[in-house]
Amino acid sequence: MKLDITSLYFNGNTISVGNTASWGTALGQQSPNYPVSVEGGQDLVNLIRENHVEFNPNEDPNHKANIKSLADKIVLDSGKFEKVYVNNVLIEGPFFLLIIEETTGSHIGRKSLKYNNKIEIDGESNEQFYQKLKNHFGENSCWFAYDISAINNQLHISIMKVDENPMSYEDAKERKDHWESLINDFSDIKTLFKKYLLEVHKLKNESSANEYLKSIPKIQKWFAENNLINNDYQIWNIRNDNSAISYKLNNELKDKWDHLNQIERGWYGTPWNRWLEFIEWYNGNLNKEIMTEGIEVDKIVFPYKTFHQSTKDAGLIFSEKMVARFVASLCTKPFVICSGLSGSGKTKLA
Repeated sequence: MKLDITSLYFNGNTISVGNTASWGTALGQQSPNYPVSVEGGQDLVNLIRENHVEFNPNEDPNHKANIKSLADKIVLDSGKFEKVYVNNVLIEGPFFLLIIEETTGSHIGRKSLKYNNKIEIDGESNEQFYQKLKNHFGENSCWFAYDISAINNQLHISIMKVDENPMSYEDAKERKDHWESLINDFSDIKTLFKKYLLEVHKLKNESSANEYLKSIPKIQKWFAENNLINNDYQIWNIRNDNSAISYKLNNELKDKWDHLNQIERGWYGTPWNRWLEFIEWYNGNLNKEIMTEGIEVDKIVFPYKTFHQSTKDAGLIFSEKMVARFVASLCTKPFVICSGLSGSGKTKLA
C-alpha cells in the first residue's frame, strides 16, 4: 500500500517548517465509517493480524509508541515482524506496525497505519530497526519509504534513496514534488532528456533519440551485473553521483566496457555519455523554466565536471575551480592564455 510520501524518511529536511515525519498513513478517507479502502490496505491489515503481538500502552509501561493522544485512540491491531524485505533485501526485525482508530476530532472512525520509530514492546523497538536501515543505506543518506505491502505472506517495504548525504529543501512542497518524481515512471525527465537530445545536442533523428531512451535501462542492468551500482540505484534519478561509475568505466572495466560497445555498436557508451551531459545541462538550468514549452539554450552548455573527471583519468591533477575557470574563459572568448611551469600540463589540458 502506498504511504504518504513524507511520513517515513530520514535526512530530508526543509528550511521552512515541516521537518518531522508523521509516521502514519490513513487506510481510508471515506466518511462516515472510514472503511479500509486504499489499494493493498486490507491485505496488509490481514498480515498484521496474522503476526499479532499484544500492545497495551495504557496498561503496560513497557509498551510505548509516542503517538499523540494515544490514550484517546483505539489500537485495533498490532503486528510484529521478525523478517522484513526492504527493496527485496531481507532485513532482520523486529518491526512493529499498528492500526489506530480515531475517537475524537473531525475524523472519528478513521483508521491509520502507524510505523512510529518510537514503537517499543518489552525493550524491542522500531528505532532499532530503523537504525539497521540507516546502516544499510548510509547513516547520513537521505531516503524515504513510499510503500509497505503484504506480498506472498511477507512484509515488503519499498524505499527510495535520494542521496548519499542529507538533503535540504526550501519547503515541504519542493521536497514532496522531488520525491514523487523519483517514484513515478520518470516521464518528465525522459521527455526532457529527449528534448535535450533533439534541441540542444542537435540529434538529427527522433528515432535515434527513442533508441537512446530504450538503452538507458539496459545500461543500468549492465551496471548491476558488473557490481557498479547498489540495489537501490535508479539510473533515471538525475541527482545520482555517477563519478565512481565513470571512474571504473575508464579504468578497471575499460576493456570490458569498450568490448561491449564494440559488439553493440556504441549503444551503451554513447547514450550513457549523452545522459551524463544532460545531467550537467539540467543542473546548470535548474533556475530556468526548462520544463515548459521550449528549451532555453541562450548560454553555452559544457559539462565541465565530466571534463574535470577526464583530466583526472588522464593523470592531470587540476582543482575543479581551475577547470571551471578554464572552461568559463573559453566560453567567454575564443582563446585562453595559460601560464605555468614547463610540464605542468598546459598543452595537454588544452
